[in-house]
Amino acid sequence: MQNASVTETRIAYGVVALGAAFAAAVSGWNAYFLGNFLFMWGPPAALCVLLLALRARPAMMAGASLATTVHLALFCLWVSTLPAREGAMTWIGYVFALPGGGCAALLAAASVDQKRSYLQAVLLSFGITLAGFSIGQALVWGVLL
Repeated sequence: MQNASVTETRIAYGVVALGAAFAAAVSGWNAYFLGNFLFMWGPPAALCVLLLALRARPAMMAGASLATTVHLALFCLWVSTLPAREGAMTWIGYVFALPGGGCAALLAAASVDQKRSYLQAVLLSFGITLAGFSIGQALVWGVLL
């Protein structure tokens, strides 16, 4: 985050916090909350830490975090439509799709130039990361089915 303004950094951290809040909301407020929360938000948080360690632009972190939140929301929506006995093991598809999104987020951070506006960089990072999740999901379900 060499040349990032304070506002860009705050927006990025706000998007990350929004994703964490969503993961907390869908984790269920019971004895399994911490385990569910870490399962849902641990890998996306690790991706954000990796992007910070690589000194990626805050827009990259915001876009990747937004994409991980959308991926989690769509996966939760899909799992909630399944019968209970089928929904338990489908979460493994969520885990196996995470490397695709992570690789795509790292690719976005490396390829999107610094000259782009903040919004353009966020949208590019979001799109590339979401495409990585989609490819990961297609590979997972193509192998499993």
